Amino acid sequence: MNGTDEKLMWLALRSGHSLRSLNALKLFHVPLQFRPNARKEFKDGDAVAFVGMAPSQAAMRLVLENAYPLLRQGILEKAFMAGYVAGRVASLALLNDTEMKFLLDLCDKKNLREAGEPLPPGDKFRLYRGVADGDDMRSARRWSWTSSPGTARRFAEDASKTHRTDNPAVFMLDVDRRQILAYTNQRQEQEYIVNVREKDKPIRMDWGSGKVS
Repeated sequence: MNGTDEKLMWLALRSGHSLRSLNALKLFHVPLQFRPNARKEFKDGDAVAFVGMAPSQAAMRLVLENAYPLLRQGILEKAFMAGYVAGRVASLALLNDTEMKFLLDLCDKKNLREAGEPLPPGDKFRLYRGVADGDDMRSARRWSWTSSPGTARRFAEDASKTHRTDNPAVFMLDVDRRQILAYTNQRQEQEYIVNVREKDKPIRMDWGSGKVS
């Protein structure tokens, strides 16, 4: 039994579902007319095309619901990154913290980093995260960060409008290279998926000057 089979067996036992049930493709989020194509793309191992069969706002949900067959097929990490980028296009279409952690725990860390774009050089990275409410420290510690303060500010402003808050904020965090799970610049936003450790302390920037408050 290889590592993937062992992981699937453990997950089946933990969830109380059979392997057959876990491994079945679930295409609820794919329009009916595209489902034959989705099955073909999955069979061919084309993770990006498979995820692309769903609307962008449902892409990450498609990955989550098919985590087991994607893992078995060896394309979970590529599907995750394809869904992550598509979800960003759809703004609030990403997953909650528990769902994200579940998928990231399933992903092979080396394969996940390779599924993104080459990580810029350096052992330390200063990154920024924009949030709708600067008092929400849970939001300030989530996965998605950028090396562009301007991009983080734009995300904070957009999120504040969406959630109707009046306290947008940008947080700064210095991270080690090993904390970075993946990097993508497909949308020219220099985005990093980061494992924020319990000991890490994001620092709130001054909204007016852009300096640390």
